[in-house]
Amino acid sequence: MKLAVVTPLPPAATGIAEYSAELLPALAAEGRARDPEFELAVFSPQAGRAELADGLEVEALEKLEARHGRGPFHLVVYQLGNDAPTPPRRPACPGGCRGWWCSTNP
Repeated sequence: MKLAVVTPLPPAATGIAEYSAELLPALAAEGRARDPEFELAVFSPQAGRAELADGLEVEALEKLEARHGRGPFHLVVYQLGNDAPTPPRRPACPGGCRGWWCSTNP
């Protein structure tokens, strides 16, 4: 399974960023334990400034569509919070893959 997650990460000062930084390495480890071909790709506005445990690479959000085009994701999870300066617009899942939108915004 190929899973993409779009989320803020530290140094963004949000609870979602901190939560995601803790969750994603555990999700990657559990996914690989269940399926050796499991792939987790992380996309964030904080790419280049964020570091995750377990050797997970953080890619620029702008690279999501191109990366999806090279080998489609089975699912894209958008994990956003209400700490954004303006309410986020729901992005389209590239190439028609399934997308799961998670947000604490009303």
